[in-house]
Amino acid sequence: MKRLFNFRPAVLYPSAYALGISAFALGIKSFIIPAVLIVFMPVVTGAVYAFIKNSFNAKTILFTLSFQLALLLGFFSVSVRFNAFFNGEINGETCSVTAVFDSERTGSGERSLCFERAEFSLNGKTVKAGKITVEVPSGVKFEYGDKVKFIATVYGANERGNGSADLYAFTSGVKYECVSDMSGATVVGRSPGLFGFVRRALERVVKNGVDENNAPIVNAMLFGDKTEIKPSVISGMKYAGLAHVFAVSGLHVGFVAGIIYFLLKKIKAGRWASFAVTVGATFFYCGVCDFSPSSVRAFLMLSFYLFYRTLGIKYDMLNSIFTSALAILIFRPQYLYSYGFILSYAAVVSIAVMAGPVSRTLSFLPYAVRGDISTVLAAQIGVFPFSVAFFGYVSWISAYINLIVIPLISVVFVILAVSVVLSAVTTLYKIFLFAPNFLVGLLGDFVGKTDFSVFALPVSAGGTLVCVYCAGVLIASDVLNLKFGVKAAACTSLMIIYVVFSQLFTFGVL
Repeated sequence: MKRLFNFRPAVLYPSAYALGISAFALGIKSFIIPAVLIVFMPVVTGAVYAFIKNSFNAKTILFTLSFQLALLLGFFSVSVRFNAFFNGEINGETCSVTAVFDSERTGSGERSLCFERAEFSLNGKTVKAGKITVEVPSGVKFEYGDKVKFIATVYGANERGNGSADLYAFTSGVKYECVSDMSGATVVGRSPGLFGFVRRALERVVKNGVDENNAPIVNAMLFGDKTEIKPSVISGMKYAGLAHVFAVSGLHVGFVAGIIYFLLKKIKAGRWASFAVTVGATFFYCGVCDFSPSSVRAFLMLSFYLFYRTLGIKYDMLNSIFTSALAILIFRPQYLYSYGFILSYAAVVSIAVMAGPVSRTLSFLPYAVRGDISTVLAAQIGVFPFSVAFFGYVSWISAYINLIVIPLISVVFVILAVSVVLSAVTTLYKIFLFAPNFLVGLLGDFVGKTDFSVFALPVSAGGTLVCVYCAGVLIASDVLNLKFGVKAAACTSLMIIYVVFSQLFTFGVL
């Protein structure tokens, strides 16, 4: 008898670990009953399975307990870190602050500066604070890496008493929020770090060789830094479904690795030398991009792929995806609450399980183009419910734009990366960056001057409907070994439920 699905410990155990982290978030947000149900899901599932099979054997008990243990480890790992993070020593007090400037944020009429490696001095005592934000008046400017000393009133980031706000602070790593007029602020040194030094040096190369309006877009495409992009461009990219272009992920890391690997092959470097240099270079690139969750995911998957290829072992994409997720969540469980982490993994998981079915559906197309189209559509299928849940709308033109733009963006990114490196080495900025400047200018004009919001339809579909949608995708994929008729009926039913209830929520009926 054919199995319903293939048992994959590398998929199921990370999933159980992530469920534990999710249960903690639900509990923080006061969804206590769903949180309790998730925490004991493995035991309940094992009991139901044993009852149906009428067999309480040792194998069933072993798997049930191991999954339950993985879930509890996820729950308590994030719980311990959360409580330690908010165990603040300063709140509502004015003290001396020394911190390294990182970036600037503007939103809701407020301007704040982001600092790292902060230290507070109060009553002769020094408290290390990590990341902080400081609300400041307009006109206050610092250079990246400046070590600044100033006086501020310090508040704990969790003082709002809101579960969602606490999770956001925990995920972003901002433990304290400060208020200061910066009247007596002084720069006492510079400490950008190696990755920061390289990044800012490359950003200066871009600013020297690219038009003022295009430089922020180039920096966002190369390093994921969106702080200086015009709101109209960011809004246009979101409504067009192209915001992922500004999130360093598989597209970026893959091309960087591809360029390096190609050059190493040309000089006939050995297999292990090529592996070591490529992995080392892509790790450094991720560091320059501040080790964003999506870039780390791409780096780990690339490392697994190159390792298997070097050994001559068959690569399993699904195992690689979930193994990389587990590795990240063990060290940073709060990343599971990050939009970038969720959307990045939703895209690659969907590509792994849905690219095949989509490709077979498009069998009438030439093989040369079918693979790329299937990959883009599979990624769109995966991120769709999460985009709706996070942003509250769906852009019906997104899939079409991605089919056209992604191949072009891929070419532009390769040209950008090579041109910036050549410009940095030769200082011939205007020559090597002429073509990238022109291409990015076209992209900026296209996105900034086109009102893509007219293609956005408001949709309200939260966590429950996300689960319904994902169940439909799972059934439609090759993961479950079901007959076509059963797949079609179950998948269609779940999608109808998703559409109907999302509309009922959107129009306030429920």
